[in-house]
Amino acid sequence: MSAKKPKPKRTDDAPLLTEIILKKLLKYYDNFSTEMGVKTCPDVVKEIRACLENGKELKKIIVRPIDKDFKAEEKFIKALSEAKDQNDMNKIAELRANYSNTPPPIALEPLMKALNNVQLSTCKELFIIDLPLNYVDALQLANFLKLANNSVSKLVISDCLLDLESVKKISTSLNSRILLSSICFDYNEFGDKGCYELCKGLIGNRHLVMLSLKYCNLTYKSGEYLGDILATTAIKDIYLDGNNLRCYGAMSLISKIVEECENEVIRKELEEKARLEEEEKRLEEEAAKPSWERTPMEEGKTTEKENDEKKTKKKKKKKKKKKSDEPPKVGPFVCKLHLADNGIDIYEDGSDVQKSLKITRNFIEMIIKLIRLSADIQEIDLHNNTIGNMSAKMILNALEYRKLNKVGNLAVRVSEKIDKDLFNSIIKASKKMKKKKGKKKKKS
Repeated sequence: MSAKKPKPKRTDDAPLLTEIILKKLLKYYDNFSTEMGVKTCPDVVKEIRACLENGKELKKIIVRPIDKDFKAEEKFIKALSEAKDQNDMNKIAELRANYSNTPPPIALEPLMKALNNVQLSTCKELFIIDLPLNYVDALQLANFLKLANNSVSKLVISDCLLDLESVKKISTSLNSRILLSSICFDYNEFGDKGCYELCKGLIGNRHLVMLSLKYCNLTYKSGEYLGDILATTAIKDIYLDGNNLRCYGAMSLISKIVEECENEVIRKELEEKARLEEEEKRLEEEAAKPSWERTPMEEGKTTEKENDEKKTKKKKKKKKKKKSDEPPKVGPFVCKLHLADNGIDIYEDGSDVQKSLKITRNFIEMIIKLIRLSADIQEIDLHNNTIGNMSAKMILNALEYRKLNKVGNLAVRVSEKIDKDLFNSIIKASKKMKKKKGKKKKKS
């Protein structure tokens, strides 16, 4: 009799390991929150429990304050109204003493400490929304991002009262993050100094492709810092709506990109000139040969080089797009440029209208060059900036030139504060811009 075959050993322990890590994470999070006297975030706990029940990895974390209990508020108002109708002063006093509709406090520090303790490696997206952060929170977050096995690719810290020191601490962890491709620090008014620290942390970064700093109280100085980063990193999409860059800051932001576009045109012209000269030289040498030595060229027959080029194009069409493991292209270039509501105004200098017009015209001329020359640009948002009819007409002409020369599709948005027909013509000439969801906030 043949011996019974032993059961194959289980080689994949990943689900079991994930379960152990998540259970530890829940325990640590609860313990650290209790120690600090704060509540755990219901959204985080709910997501962890759902991952445990379904045997899935924790890939997305959203931390935000506990919402106000509107049902409890309605019950209180109803009970208080009934007590007033009955003129029951004791009941009124009791209701007011026992009622509190202030949501319990939540802090980021306990969660970050728990994540650091278990060294979670599966989280791809981290959202921190409407939660005031202090320096210790920022320190724990920076420690988490610096973990060797950290895999966060998208970091959102929105409306969290980030100050200069917190931004400085978080920025120290950004340069080493190979997987981090998207950063959003919207609605944190850390100003130019905070922007400088952020840009300093991004020097040499080769993987970040999207940066959003909406309503961060930035001025023209930040345009200079961000312009250097756009020119030397892989950032291709930049969202700066609701700041105060004005014309000078906006020009500093895109000057190196425009210069590169102009240089690219010159390079192409020189290459074409060299090609034509080479072809002319070849034809002259061919003509100088005796008739029996000349290479016969039948009418309509293509050269070997042209055939190779056609084959290459056909192969490219057949190939399906595959995600490349190579790092993204490094600047200077931009695909999405959002500068809505940035004080770009033909009346910028109220005391000198001519000076304001000249400054605005200089900026618009740079935008025109970007529209006409850049094959990379996909979106330009200048909404809520007063550029005037003449500048708008220049933009329309540039869009028509781009369409005529088949440079590529481009979505442009401008303010409605121009001639109605001109505004409609720009909409028709440009691609429709996708609206990015997000709250609106007035500049301070």
